[in-house]
Amino acid sequence: MSGFSAEIQGLDAMIKRFNAIGKGAAEQAVRETTKKAQAQAKLLVPAGGSGELRESIHTKFSHSGGIFEGIVYTNKEYAPYVEFGTGPIGQKNKPQLPEGLSISYRQDAWWIHESQIDEEVANRYHFFRIETPAGVFYRCGGQAAQPFMVPAATLAKRIFPQEVEKAVKAWARR
Repeated sequence: MSGFSAEIQGLDAMIKRFNAIGKGAAEQAVRETTKKAQAQAKLLVPAGGSGELRESIHTKFSHSGGIFEGIVYTNKEYAPYVEFGTGPIGQKNKPQLPEGLSISYRQDAWWIHESQIDEEVANRYHFFRIETPAGVFYRCGGQAAQPFMVPAATLAKRIFPQEVEKAVKAWARR
């Protein structure tokens, strides 16, 4: 009976190298995709006033148990109102929502006291203005959605496979 025997030298080193390529490429792809999503969000966010919302768009990375995570976020409380709109006006042109997310819109107008809004902003949106003994009030019927984060997330989902491919090729050349 004939037999065949082979010995592969360096197999352990090769496996370690493949693991390093995979982990390095995964981290690089997540970081690049996250940076590009952040840039897209900053590009799409409405340019109004001080640019405060644009400057509040940040990234955060984490790695735990072989999972790499990149997050694009803003800490501005009013960001969802810009993203999804408000009131009847927002509901009329509601943007495409991420799966599993639903929004209800207030259907009546509301009044904003002058202490809660800059006059320049109220004028830019052509809010109706009324002067009372309690101060100036602006009537708001809502605002149209001005999506910036959802389109950035959609971009990230679309480009991630390409970023993985680029990262694997770059790591394999090292």
